[in-house]
Amino acid sequence: MNPRVILLVLTAATLVGSLGCFKSSTFQASSESSSDSSKSLSRLVSSPFRWSSGSSGGSGSDDVEGATQSFVHSEGDLDAFRRDLSRIGREHGVSDWESHEPTWWAIGQGLRRAGVEGERLEAVKTQLADANPHHMKWIQWGYEAE
Repeated sequence: MNPRVILLVLTAATLVGSLGCFKSSTFQASSESSSDSSKSLSRLVSSPFRWSSGSSGGSGSDDVEGATQSFVHSEGDLDAFRRDLSRIGREHGVSDWESHEPTWWAIGQGLRRAGVEGERLEAVKTQLADANPHHMKWIQWGYEAE
């Protein structure tokens, strides 16, 4: 899918969310259930870095998920984790990972796969996103996606 189309869709979703159409951190359209809309969002951003295969030959979202799992399991250095995200982004053609919403989504996927739950999930989300509510929302969407 064309990156400009994805950006347009994500921008529209963000605008709709700012109008109060988001419920329980998941887009809630009147014609679809919460889980259906979460799956739609999942399909939309399920492979945020595949626009460019990069030098590693794999999916950038898989790389972000793996880096997130490593960070959580090693209770690693936040600065080192952010450097890893910058490197992964460069390898996959993303120049500013902090502004790249699908990166935050992939972090959520990594947290789910690492088995982070409950209070620890909230603490890690807050730490990784610097308490930015927009980034925390994207992390939660990634976490909830299948």
